[in-house]
Amino acid sequence: MDSVESFDRMAQYLDEYVKPAENIDTQHCPRDFAEAYYRNIAARSDQANAWRSHPHIPTGDEAFMRGVIGAMQGDLTGGMAELKNQFG
Repeated sequence: MDSVESFDRMAQYLDEYVKPAENIDTQHCPRDFAEAYYRNIAARSDQANAWRSHPHIPTGDEAFMRGVIGAMQGDLTGGMAELKNQFG
């Protein structure tokens, strides 16, 4: 995944999977299966939330311009130093 749209699209696909999957009745399934099933659904939901909350990913042109502007301002990392400070 290389763009903001890719992350958002994948999160949407997971949401479309999780919503109906949460409604499947596992009452007559073995208890360990039902628990594993719901843990899997919860993990997919968490994954979708993580993808939705991703930091901004600059596009090719934007990344290039950030690098050029950063170098002109004395930041030869192309903005990576700023991102490290912001996100740790």
